[in-house]
Amino acid sequence: MGTETDTYKLNVGNYIYGAGQPTIILTADTSSKPNAYGECFIFMYLMHDDKTKYYEQSIEFDTTGSPIDIDLPYMLNEALIQANVILSQHLYNYYTSISHSEIYFSRDHYHLVEADNSAIISLIIRNKFLPQISRIMTKTRSQNLRRFLVDCMQLRIINITNIYSE
Repeated sequence: MGTETDTYKLNVGNYIYGAGQPTIILTADTSSKPNAYGECFIFMYLMHDDKTKYYEQSIEFDTTGSPIDIDLPYMLNEALIQANVILSQHLYNYYTSISHSEIYFSRDHYHLVEADNSAIISLIIRNKFLPQISRIMTKTRSQNLRRFLVDCMQLRIINITNIYSE
């Protein structure tokens, strides 16, 4: 979602018992050659107790004098690698803090799949991570992501009503 030199991608993961459901925004920009950068923003929403965790990281390369061309797919992949490192550390810290590190080491914990813009809209509709999304709007170097987030922040929940419950 973006242009040839400035783009962003979204990934969501399965719900990870006790640790939340990850939503990840990845950005990349190569318009400022010889510099290239990538960013990852990770949202963890723990539905069962309404807790949240948020992480962000950026990486920048200066390719001055290097024959290697750093392109958008590479930077998006590098941002995804960084997001996976952060997410793995989050899970490790969580499971070791509850004395269940054997759970962490015994199974594959999460699977990420590419998502569309509705992943961000869902965070806003749930009224979660609004301060963090505002922070991203001011910090991200991706103009395309910033424009989309500005549009998203204009959404307002009018009412959520339980229709029926037993």
